[in-house]
Amino acid sequence: MAINNNRTFLGGLGISLRLYLLIGIALVGFVGFLALFFFADKRLETTLERLEAFRQIAALTAEVGAGTLKMQRREWDFTNEGGDNASEGYKAEADKVLNALNALGAMPEASPVRNHVETVHDGVVQYIEQFSKLTAADTPPAADAPEVKRLGEIFSYMTLGMEALSGFAADNATQARQQVISARIQGKRLLIIDGVAIVLLLIVGGVALTNSVTRPLKAIRETTTQLAFGNHSITVPAIGNKDEVGDMARALQGIRNELEEVQGLRAAQEIIGPALLSERREDTLELAEDFQSRMAIIVEAINSTLSEVRETASNVPERPGKLGEITAAVAAARIIASSAELSKQSEILQGEIDWFLTQLKA
Repeated sequence: MAINNNRTFLGGLGISLRLYLLIGIALVGFVGFLALFFFADKRLETTLERLEAFRQIAALTAEVGAGTLKMQRREWDFTNEGGDNASEGYKAEADKVLNALNALGAMPEASPVRNHVETVHDGVVQYIEQFSKLTAADTPPAADAPEVKRLGEIFSYMTLGMEALSGFAADNATQARQQVISARIQGKRLLIIDGVAIVLLLIVGGVALTNSVTRPLKAIRETTTQLAFGNHSITVPAIGNKDEVGDMARALQGIRNELEEVQGLRAAQEIIGPALLSERREDTLELAEDFQSRMAIIVEAINSTLSEVRETASNVPERPGKLGEITAAVAAARIIASSAELSKQSEILQGEIDWFLTQLKA
């Protein structure tokens, strides 16, 4: 059972459904076993019924044969000794023979020899009629009388049918016994073969069910090991399964995607990082040069303002009187203006420093 990227063997079924499937297979096998058992039992029963039927045919045939012999013996007794006892015994034996022949003719299994049954039946009827003629005579006939010879001819006619019936009963009884033995042997073979087939079916089904779970799990374990060793491009198996194994595979697929993304970011950082650092260093240098030039302007302005203040302070005359006061007031005004300019330049300086720090943080 090969593992593919989409769905494994029986991956479209949940594990519980697979168990139900295995139970269904077992039930089908059990039903098949019962069907074969009933088939073998029915066949054996039919064969036994057939054997019993041919035993009855053999028994009836034997009864007909024995009855006809007794009828012949009664005929000999009457011919040699006479008397009513022989006549009455003859009629009783004749009735038994006719009843046996009627029962034999009514059996479906005796249909192949129905003509012989009818032949014997007609012979018995003729034999009875002919013997009735003998008993109706005033004196017993001689042994070589035509009437007695006619009884011998009828008996010979019946003997051919009796031999055919006896041969049919013996042959079919032997055949039925062989069929019984064959049915028993075949029934045992069928039951053994069916039992072995059910066991093999359960073994194959159990192995297939087990492999449908264990093989994807082994593949997922191998995939997890590969991911742990850094192989993030490996394909996760059994993603298309609709069972618990498929849930595990899809969760592992999410982890693999995240690890692959992290690995890509690291690779990009390793490639782009030095270039970004060099570019930022150049930007910082440009920013520092710009800040330095701005600071130079501001410092120059501050120094110029301070020079003006010092010059103004040094030029104040030390004259008393009204002129000195005016001169001092003018100098003070200039100093105040220079101080305001100095304060303004200081604010600009602070703003440039703040701008520089902001650019560095960006």
